[in-house]
This record gives sequence, C-alpha cells and structure tokens, in this order.
Amino acid sequence: MPRRSQLPGAGTPMRDQLVFRMREEQHVRGWSDASLAKRISEHYPMSAATVWKLKNSNPSRGLSLDEAKAIATTFGYSSIDAMLESTAAASWVSEKLVRAAKLIEECLVEQDEVFQLAAEALVDCQDFTADKPITLADATDIQSVLDYLLFAPNKLGAELDSSRADLQTQVEKYRKLLQKKCPGLPPGEYANARSKREG
Repeated sequence: MPRRSQLPGAGTPMRDQLVFRMREEQHVRGWSDASLAKRISEHYPMSAATVWKLKNSNPSRGLSLDEAKAIATTFGYSSIDAMLESTAAASWVSEKLVRAAKLIEECLVEQDEVFQLAAEALVDCQDFTADKPITLADATDIQSVLDYLLFAPNKLGAELDSSRADLQTQVEKYRKLLQKKCPGLPPGEYANARSKREG
C-alpha cells in the first residue's frame, strides 16, 4: 500500500494551524465530532475518534494530505492554503466587529464615542479584508456579524441617530467590498429588512 503524503509532521505549525482552524470552524457551526467526521467522510474517510485525536491526543496525531484536503473542502474552502489564510479574514474581523457591537449594546464607553469606535473598527476591517483571500463561507459569516452590529440593541436613545447613520454607511461600504470579492454573497438580514421598508 503506497504511503500517503503528509503535512509537515505532528506538532508542526502547518498541521497545528489547520487543526486549530478545524476546531474554530466546528465550534462556529455547533457540530459534534461525529457530525464533523460524517461530513469529512463525504470527501475522505474519517471517524469521530480520529477527529477527537486530531484535536486532543498527546503527542499530536499526524494529518495526511488527503485528510487535510477533505477537512478544507468540508468547510467550503478551495484548498488547504485558503483555509489557513482565512484565519485573518474571518476570525480577526468577526472578533473586532463583535467587540464593536458589544460597545453599542452595553454602552461601555462615553455616548459620543460608541458609534465612532464601532465605525472605526469597520474601517480597520475593510482595510484588513481588502488584500486578504476570502471565501464565500467567510464572507457569509462576516455579514452575519455586520447584521448583528446593526441590530444590536442600545441604550443611547434617539439623540445619536446621526452617529448610527454613519455606522450604517460604513457597514454598507464593507458589505459592497464583500460582495465584490464574493459575488454569490446573499444580501443579509439588514439589507432584506431595509428592502421591505422601502418596498
């Protein structure tokens, strides 16, 4: 039986980074190890026990190239590199935008700063995303966070409506960037709600 080619051995940065990304993607989707294994097995055989070992065994279990490709495909990535690159485009952006939404939701800073800080976070995210690879799955996840940002309940009252409008403008600019990079991206909940209001 021919020996399968391997990612650089167990415990090396590329293997560990891919397993870390697998763990992130699995957590976001709420999949059990059995559910993830079943999905991966549509592309290459893998058991729930293997998924567990990849994440938890010590010393680390190695990862074959075929297994790595199947994991990337399962999460909607065109290649292993695309899944590794997406760490920046999805995780970093989502974390920053959720933090901005929490500022709005909890009023954790002075009232005249809260929307400004959220809008600045959006500008940073646009600059960060502009030159990074991004998949449709990433863009869909980020758009969900954008919707959360706009729908986040706030305790500030109507006096900051103009600041909220500035934030909405930044969100729409970012949404257009995502749609340009991923033409198949659906419009999102906020855009749908707005269309119904204007219709």
